[in-house]
Amino acid sequence: MRFGFLSALALSLPLLAACAGPAPPLGDSVHVVDRQKTAVATIKGYSTPKSFLGAQEWTVIDAIDGKYAFYLSDIRNGIPLAPGPHAIVVAYHSGGSRFLVAFRLEARANESYVAKWREVDGGLLGLEGSTVVSIENAKTGEKVTPENRIHGIEPGQQYVEPSGPPETLATISATRQTSLFETSGAAFLQSVDGKTVEKKPGFLGISSEYDYTASFKLSPGLHALGIGIVAFEGSGHWVLPVMFDVRPGAHYTLRFEKDSQRADTTGEKWKAVTVWMTDETRNGEIVLPKTSIPVMRDYF
Repeated sequence: MRFGFLSALALSLPLLAACAGPAPPLGDSVHVVDRQKTAVATIKGYSTPKSFLGAQEWTVIDAIDGKYAFYLSDIRNGIPLAPGPHAIVVAYHSGGSRFLVAFRLEARANESYVAKWREVDGGLLGLEGSTVVSIENAKTGEKVTPENRIHGIEPGQQYVEPSGPPETLATISATRQTSLFETSGAAFLQSVDGKTVEKKPGFLGISSEYDYTASFKLSPGLHALGIGIVAFEGSGHWVLPVMFDVRPGAHYTLRFEKDSQRADTTGEKWKAVTVWMTDETRNGEIVLPKTSIPVMRDYF
């Protein structure tokens, strides 16, 4: 993976999620599919051989439809998918760093898919060079999703809010907790149907960050939402992908709370965060179930 001067600065972006070691068992939080279905699709990651310097790049399928796929993300074997629309997060690994990219995939029966990447030409001196990730048909090589940059936004891939009478649209709002004027935790809208929401300008206009307080309009219907999560100092940035049927006129609020310490089956301790969504026009009814996500290993 090539980095120019600007790309090196961009490593401080919230999009970069720190590697926290192997993920713990999540029980019901792990993605499963009805294996009784006779017509299923599959999706998998991809890796390149190590270079003579030991460098390597690879992708894994991080989460699918509100469930994490940690153990099922075997690069050699595809993860089963029911035919139809899915919200998917791909984790791209390079140089010890992990970047999360959200997609909406319309899976077709008996097809196989693979998450791949390519380098974008950086132009003069490579100052704007970056990497884009997409999902391809494993048999034909056809890209079945648009390409998304791991830094910045690929042209045409920024989310554009719909227009129309308020009663025909919905809104979705973020929740943020602060400590000493800094964000100590947040649940916010990062993407809609694979398109990235607008970011606020950052340091010298070079780096940028998601707006942890913003509200966005949504058109009614079924959408793949990427819920961004900032939890603990040092835990990095996580994304929970969900397929959600938006109701016209609704006002949704993304919510989160930090969990008490939890342990996996090996006895290792993790810090976790619970994320859910409520509909304020229905007296705070929970419309996305609470999902507990272990985000950082706790050694004490």
